[in-house]
Amino acid sequence: MGIFDTLKHSGELKKLEAEVKKTPSPLGYANLAEKYLSLGKVETALETIRQAFKLYPTSGRIAEAYRHIMGVGQQDKILALEKKLSENPISMNFTQLALMYHKELGEMDKALELCRQGLARYPEDENLHLLNGQIRYERFHYEGFLAQDVLKAIEHFDAVIRLNHLNYKALLLLVKIYVEMAAFNRATTTAELILRFAPGDEYIYQLKETIKREMPRWTPSAEEDIETLAKDLEKRGFLTELAQKLTTFYQPEIIGYHTKPLKPDYEKMANLVKNFDTIEGFQSAAAFETNGRLLTSVIKPPPGVNLELTKEQITTLLSDIARTALEAVKRMDIGAIKQGILTGPVGQINFFRISNIIVCILTNQTAKQDKIKPEIDWFLDMMSF
Repeated sequence: MGIFDTLKHSGELKKLEAEVKKTPSPLGYANLAEKYLSLGKVETALETIRQAFKLYPTSGRIAEAYRHIMGVGQQDKILALEKKLSENPISMNFTQLALMYHKELGEMDKALELCRQGLARYPEDENLHLLNGQIRYERFHYEGFLAQDVLKAIEHFDAVIRLNHLNYKALLLLVKIYVEMAAFNRATTTAELILRFAPGDEYIYQLKETIKREMPRWTPSAEEDIETLAKDLEKRGFLTELAQKLTTFYQPEIIGYHTKPLKPDYEKMANLVKNFDTIEGFQSAAAFETNGRLLTSVIKPPPGVNLELTKEQITTLLSDIARTALEAVKRMDIGAIKQGILTGPVGQINFFRISNIIVCILTNQTAKQDKIKPEIDWFLDMMSF
């Protein structure tokens, strides 16, 4: 790098530092951390992005920058673990590499794939089942309470207990899951398993007694269909007040870096959706709950077209597309949908998810992605505050 390049980058860095200090934002921190990285200041980049994660725990932009910077900073360690696994594919090496991807890089999908590969070779490995269950459970909480994630978590924790009925962590997580799902009979039965080998566990004892008092009020019958309860929670999109109260007995260590679930400010969101009409080629935008309920919309019908008819047609179209995309992602088992683009006869549809909300933007086919994406990023940044 020549002296003029050095001066140029130094000036850009000082400008970014000043901007973050004066007006902190997810975009500012992400750009600053990436700049440090490009200048070879890896440790400073890591420190900056970790600080940003604490300030903006719901920001997808910060999470993306974190994964990139951590991937560069930990590259040697990753390569060493991958080589170790390649040369000696034992279960422990699958677990170590999966944990590295999940805990250090926040790469949940990659970690789950390694767990799947490990369990294909070692289907009776307790540690791989436990890690798989923990990752599934975390994704369940951080990506909108998807039923398939909690059902898979239960499946893996059941496998752990089958292999080792004294695995306290797996039993605790199962109790917590069952309470969150309002499967109180199952929660009580699992709590009793813990009390057999830990009779002095006061928290579990009190939880069991509380559930027994609450069961006649909150549980319709002794029969509990786990799949139905999981789907009910996914549709609702949040834990009940009772579930939150009863699950304080155990706060499991979060082993990965994830954005925290965003609790959308609906009024703020509606105002931000209106701003999409500044995009060249804009036609419509709408926000829906994942169950399809319309929250807000902005429709620009062509001249001479009945507004109400157009609004109904367009919102139905966008809702159907959003829900179809959700179902397609579920079938692929890759967590919650984040962002996507669909092009068809009606134009381009950009869609993205926030918590249990899907936002769709319909533009004409000539609209430029380099104009649309910054608007979506800005929307997500503003919702992270």
